[in-house]
Amino acid sequence: KGRYREFYQCDFDILGSNSVTADIEIATIIYKTVNALLGNDNFTIRLNNRAILNGLMTKLNLQDKTAHILRVIDKIYKETEEKIRLELSEKVQLSDEQIEEVMSFVKIKGTNQFIIESLEKMFEGNEIAINGINTLKDILSAVSAQNIPEKCYQIDLSIARGLDYYTGSVFETMLDQLPGIGSICSGGRYDNLAELYTSNKIPGVGASVGLDRLIAGLEELDLLKKELTTAQVMILTMDKNYRNEYFAMASSLRAAGINTEVYSDDKKLDKQMKYADRKGINLVIINGSQEFEQNKVKVKNMLTGESFDTISKDDFVEKISSILHSKDKE
Repeated sequence: KGRYREFYQCDFDILGSNSVTADIEIATIIYKTVNALLGNDNFTIRLNNRAILNGLMTKLNLQDKTAHILRVIDKIYKETEEKIRLELSEKVQLSDEQIEEVMSFVKIKGTNQFIIESLEKMFEGNEIAINGINTLKDILSAVSAQNIPEKCYQIDLSIARGLDYYTGSVFETMLDQLPGIGSICSGGRYDNLAELYTSNKIPGVGASVGLDRLIAGLEELDLLKKELTTAQVMILTMDKNYRNEYFAMASSLRAAGINTEVYSDDKKLDKQMKYADRKGINLVIINGSQEFEQNKVKVKNMLTGESFDTISKDDFVEKISSILHSKDKE
């Protein structure tokens, strides 16, 4: 679940700044975006920082094995601790003491304050790690000042995916009710990426919303409004001789802000009605020669089955608007 061969994403990035202010802005945008999409705070933005891991690797003199260790840490929620330790020993060839340090690091859990204090104690005098810890502190302090719920941000030192790519802050956003779907919004700081394409050093930080995962999550949580169309009214083409009149009516409705569709084929009435029903269109206009000759508009409510046969064509826009508004109030 949540794994796709092909996917769509929506990015937001800040380029040209290596200030923690940019990291704070991205962390804030993630919260604001996901909160707006879900309509609630039932999600957690997990935080980590590459500099802290770099500090650990420096402390253990394991800089040349960083990539291997990251791959193992990434399995922390999928494998038993015994298997993790075995892989660190046999494949990465760490000593027992080094394995204990790595495991102690990723197993630090608790409140953000507890984790910060534990890290400061573990890395006292380690300038590389302290820089990363201070960035986490700055981010948490700034989001708290914006009255964002504390529960929405959680330091998670086991975040390893992408740490070979990111150079500082790392973000992953999980739906509290659907953790198995994976992160719906991930990102971080990537100060070295531009150097792959240009001689200029352009620091950057950003994140991406995984639209496929997000939509799948919204559907499963029944938070996605399942509208098959934005059209509120469909004008059925009862008689092709009145095609111009149908489009004139549609133009009047659209000018009033009423989304209107004119049925595009000369099919039987029942097929046109079934099409409107399948698309979830609220009202259909059923005008043939008789209605036009009488200067009337015949309207049927597809939700209730109620018909309105005596609407004057002179004020049909106002009447249809009234019907739609009364439905919205129900």
